[in-house]
Amino acid sequence: TYDDPASMVTELWRTPAAHRGAVLGAAVTPSSGWVFSCGEDGSCAVWRATGGVVRTAPSRRWELDCKSADRVHFYEEAKGGGGEGVGSRVRHSFAVVQALACEPDADSTCFAAAVGASVFLLDRTESAPRARLPAGRVVTALAYIGARRCLCASGYGGVRVWADYGHGPAALLEYKGPLDTLAVSPDARYAASGAQDSTLVLWPLGGDAADGVGDVATGVADGPAVSLQAADGTSADDGA
Repeated sequence: TYDDPASMVTELWRTPAAHRGAVLGAAVTPSSGWVFSCGEDGSCAVWRATGGVVRTAPSRRWELDCKSADRVHFYEEAKGGGGEGVGSRVRHSFAVVQALACEPDADSTCFAAAVGASVFLLDRTESAPRARLPAGRVVTALAYIGARRCLCASGYGGVRVWADYGHGPAALLEYKGPLDTLAVSPDARYAASGAQDSTLVLWPLGGDAADGVGDVATGVADGPAVSLQAADGTSADDGA
């Protein structure tokens, strides 16, 4: 049966300035009890959601710092009606948090956030990041493979995969070019990413998801990435 999406919304709720600047990412835990957010102000926040109502202040906030190469710098005119600083420029420097994802396990308190070419592992119960993973290139999207306990990050050159939710060895599913989006099939058999060359890129992950990380831990898929041309509005299966 068809459900009108508008009928599913019982109340429109907004936070009072969740971040200083645009909110670039949001994720909800599988139990729907917590909402994570990240923004261009270089911070992540976690919000408690109970009974369909989100608290007006975050339960915890993290200001993520990283290498200078991952930071964004801009200048603005100093404010003030007179005295020192009038007419001068103020330099701002921060690390934009461009993507995040929360672990798919229902009882997990952990999530990951991407800043430049780094991925931070965080826990909503702890005030400091647990680890920083070097991704090599700027990360554009994050996704977890729950059935295989892997963390994936897309960017230029392919998708980097860490075993044990980021605490294990890393492998690279290679692609010659920049990737902007990332998703994993629920059965953990495919990873999909959108490329800037107008194609959708698929990796058959191989193995049995019940066997854990399987071939993904060593960076081996069942075959090379399959690129589906979508610029003309047709799929690779048209005419088959």
